[in-house]
Amino acid sequence: MKKNAVLLLYCQDRKGIVSKISNFIFNNNGNILKSDQHSDIETNTFFMRIEWDMNNFNLDKKTTKKNFQEQIANDFHIHFTLNFTEDKKNIAIFVSQHEHCILDLLVRFSLNELDGTVKLIISNHRNLSLTRDCLLLFTYYKKQ
Repeated sequence: MKKNAVLLLYCQDRKGIVSKISNFIFNNNGNILKSDQHSDIETNTFFMRIEWDMNNFNLDKKTTKKNFQEQIANDFHIHFTLNFTEDKKNIAIFVSQHEHCILDLLVRFSLNELDGTVKLIISNHRNLSLTRDCLLLFTYYKKQ
C-alpha cells in the first residue's frame, strides 16, 4: 500500500512559499511525487496541492501536521488540509436507475483500484435492490 501525504493549501500569494514547503519535505527525507500550484492574480491568492512519499519520512502523521503548522503555516497564514493515502475514506454513492455505473464503481472498489470504503448507496429507484442484496450493502431508497 502506498503511504503518501497530500497537502492542499491556500494563502495570500507571496515569495518563498514553494521554497519553504519543498524544503520542509526535503529536510524530513520526503520525495515529492506530484506538485501543482496556481496564483489567482485578481485575489492575490496562492493555491497548491503537493503529494510526497511518506515511506522514509522522518516524521509521523501527527508530528508532520504539527510541524508544518508551526514552521510554515503560521508564518504564511496558510489554510491547509493534510491527508494520507493510507487512511481510507468512507464513501457514499448516489446513483440513478442505471446499474452499469454503480456496478463498475463497486467492482473497482473491490479490486482496490479506488481508495475508500463504500458505506452507503443512495438511489431514487428500487431496481438496485438486487445489486445491494448481492453485495450485502445498505441502500437507502428515497421516493420521489
